[in-house]
Amino acid sequence: MLECLKQLVNIGNNGTTEMNNSYLNLEKVGEMIEGQSYFYQEYKVNSNIEMSSYSLGNLNNLPQGSYVANINNIHQEEFYSNENFRILIPKDKVNDNINGQIEIVGKCKNYPIFYGEAPSDKQNYVLTYDSYGDVKGNLEINIDINNGIVKVIKKDENEEKYLEGVSFELVSEDGKYKYNGITDINGEIYFENLFPGKYILREVEGLKEYKICEEEFEIEVEYKSIKEIVVTNELKLGNIKIIKLDKENTDIKLSEVIFELYDENMELLEELITDENGEVESKFYPSENKKYYLKEVKTNDEYILNEEIIEIKLEDGKTLEYKIENEKIEVPEIPVIPEEPEIPIKPELPNEPEIEVPDEPIIEEIPEEVIIEEVLEEPIIPEKEIFVETPKLPKTGY
Repeated sequence: MLECLKQLVNIGNNGTTEMNNSYLNLEKVGEMIEGQSYFYQEYKVNSNIEMSSYSLGNLNNLPQGSYVANINNIHQEEFYSNENFRILIPKDKVNDNINGQIEIVGKCKNYPIFYGEAPSDKQNYVLTYDSYGDVKGNLEINIDINNGIVKVIKKDENEEKYLEGVSFELVSEDGKYKYNGITDINGEIYFENLFPGKYILREVEGLKEYKICEEEFEIEVEYKSIKEIVVTNELKLGNIKIIKLDKENTDIKLSEVIFELYDENMELLEELITDENGEVESKFYPSENKKYYLKEVKTNDEYILNEEIIEIKLEDGKTLEYKIENEKIEVPEIPVIPEEPEIPIKPELPNEPEIEVPDEPIIEEIPEEVIIEEVLEEPIIPEKEIFVETPKLPKTGY
């Protein structure tokens, strides 16, 4: 014992070690890692003096189920000075940043001396048996886990157009955290610094020309992760139905009448032709803050073309009906010519009886001399009498 005291006196008089308060220091090694069921953070224990080992005690203000383990995630509480340890925290118990403490006792080379006070009639004494003594401390454990991100992308359903100015709300499942944001020129919102857990994303206010998305999206936010979700909007659309009628008789429907539909810049959108029922429907077009124009370009030959240009304001989800009439072309009346009286039909004469013609008699050959004699004997026809008109003589007295 005397020799030990002499050695301590010598160190005190001639040694280079300065008298310092011994303390322990806790240092993070890397970032917290997310495992299947646990988060774990690795630590290293340092001291301002030589340390041979350390042991870990109680964990205070950490989520229930947290424990101390070696670098293989196996439960362990005592370590050599060159060994690191880990704290494992159940994932399902974490819903906020972690601010706790851990009790540590280090075996440090501080040359402890134990002083003994003797009774009044005896001399006080000091004892020493080991150059390493216990250094205790409660070290802070601070882990920020609010580093999750949700990225929202807002697009038009049909045109792949990114929509600026749409408001969203993101709420944690337990209602503890609530965030609001508006899409930028790229149609994006970043909700940052989120704690792990389930969140509900809702569209709060959309653009006038679009239907608001009423669907709620459930998102699982993980530690140090970025969750991306695309939300689309449907345009408010409407269309028209044309019914083409005869002006005088609306029961008469006109087919094959051609219309043209234009946008507000008088750009042709489509050609519409009425069917056999005199009807035709247009395609669907955006309805909010839009004007359209309808023009009749061809009608039936016997009708006058309706040259009125009709301005149209569509309504969301509705088919607007337009009854358009055509007036017939007036044709001048043609005077009626009276019918001629019927000419009586001449009765048919009875057929004349056929006259039987007797056979020609047989003429015997007559000698030439006889024929000549007969010709000479033909009667002589007397010459015609000639009358000469003479003037009348005057009457005399004899």
